[in-house]
Amino acid sequence: AISNGSPYGQMGQALTQISARVQSAPEESVLRNQRRVRKTRLAILKPLLSTITVSWLLSVPLVAFALSRPPFPVLFIHGLASNADDSWGLFSDFLLNNGWRFGGTPEFNPATGEVFGFNEAVNSSDFYAMNFSDHGLPLPSQSLTLEQQGIQVAAVIRGVLEANPGADKVILVGHSMGGLAARAYLQSLGVNRYAGNVSTLITVGTPHLGARFAELCQTSDLCLIIQVDRNSVAVGELRPDSAALFALNHPNNTTSTSLPGGIHYVSIIGTGKISILSGLDGDGIVDASSQDLSNVPGTSGLLLESDPIFIQDRSDCGILIETHTCETSDKAVWAKIIDEIALTPPPPAQGDISDFVERLYQQVLGRQADPAGLQAFVQQIETFGTVIPTVLAFFHSQEFLNRHTSNAEFLTTLYHTLLDRDPDPAGFIAFLNDLNSGLRTRGNLIDIFLDSQEFADLASFLPPLDSLIAFVTNLYVRILGRGPDLAGLQSFVAQLQQSRTVLPTVLILLHSPEFLARNTSNTEYVTVLYRVFLDRVPDAVGLAGWVALLTQGAATRDQLAAQFAASPEFQAIQHQLFP
Repeated sequence: AISNGSPYGQMGQALTQISARVQSAPEESVLRNQRRVRKTRLAILKPLLSTITVSWLLSVPLVAFALSRPPFPVLFIHGLASNADDSWGLFSDFLLNNGWRFGGTPEFNPATGEVFGFNEAVNSSDFYAMNFSDHGLPLPSQSLTLEQQGIQVAAVIRGVLEANPGADKVILVGHSMGGLAARAYLQSLGVNRYAGNVSTLITVGTPHLGARFAELCQTSDLCLIIQVDRNSVAVGELRPDSAALFALNHPNNTTSTSLPGGIHYVSIIGTGKISILSGLDGDGIVDASSQDLSNVPGTSGLLLESDPIFIQDRSDCGILIETHTCETSDKAVWAKIIDEIALTPPPPAQGDISDFVERLYQQVLGRQADPAGLQAFVQQIETFGTVIPTVLAFFHSQEFLNRHTSNAEFLTTLYHTLLDRDPDPAGFIAFLNDLNSGLRTRGNLIDIFLDSQEFADLASFLPPLDSLIAFVTNLYVRILGRGPDLAGLQSFVAQLQQSRTVLPTVLILLHSPEFLARNTSNTEYVTVLYRVFLDRVPDAVGLAGWVALLTQGAATRDQLAAQFAASPEFQAIQHQLFP
């Protein structure tokens, strides 16, 4: 609800009317309605909302009224050479004094893998401000790589969601390098694996394209004035030419992935100071262009906003001629963050399983559902807790195969059925070329679409799937090309719970008559291993190397499976299955 005392209350009735008009259209899906509401809100209300919020925030005392609670828990992330209190302490006080509930300062312990620092006295909190594990060092928060920071962000998010029963996503607000740490998690940098649990990412003064200030730090001890070590790993990764930034900004699905869809991205860009070295406008440390996520290649299809804000040069800003270090205490920045949180769509209303099955009948088979079939498939989804076996049953059905769809028609059906939208031109052409060239099969594409975050958002009417059930389901899909039968699913889940290791279960499926009857080539077999163990498509060099071992007789297929299972990349995944 929108509090009547807040600046948003003045527009609550208008928002309600807009939402009602859009959501009343019977031909639109629930998610499409929400996207239209979001776009309408932004187009009509953003200029007015920002003006009202800034003027209100600058004029009221700290205790003014109860802010509307956020739709998801908010996690604030600090940046380089800082900590939760230094970066977000003043804003936290403001939020706390205006009705938000503070859940604590969670921190990941690398030695134990546990997250501590939650406020045990407060349940279902509104916001948290995390610390990285190196924040207490003499030169704080600069000894972790972006990959390591992403791991810690992921662990804290899991802890926040465990402390908020019923919440399945968080809103992330990252300052400076904290925004890159959030991206490291979202883009599965290194061993990170994004779990689809972020609604919005707001970055403040984040050097998405790097900061030339890092180059200055590496060639001078000047940065010791602000507690930055010229030799720290963090400074090295903030250089525009660093390998870590290249991986984030040029993802290859091996070391990193593209920024996921289904997330609202906001770049708050500090301006008003000429950045050191470059001579360009920014906050004195990071150029404005580098703070803008829309300048990162491949982001054009995302829901993304860029908001420049002139940062007041106050006495509490840094020693150097910059305003970067006081962005998180700037009231105009606070206002923008509050705006974006207020405009974040609430959790989607649970849809009806029968609606999804109806869409399968209409899009895949081209007809209305018969009552008996509809009831049977709804019951199947409720029994398994996932739609994957049902989706595969439709696409593998003789009725669909008898339609003799072309590759273009098949791909269009995938988009309409699993993403509930028309194909985007770039994605459509890329997938179509893969099909026509034989690089991917139709089964591969079904797997990729079912594995996408966009599909996961559409299937949000289902409760979160147990991780072992999800893993076994994926084993069936990736090894046998079908969903599991209930008896097999239950048997393999029980086996994994007892053994707490994956390889024996995988080998049973790889040795099954059903898989052996597929007569996979060495290339196909290695691709299956990548999908099963590493949850990704193979990189070209790795694929060629493994296939060569099989072709030359230097290793058996079982030996290759054992090597994949023993790899650090899979061990990190297995640790998440059996923490």
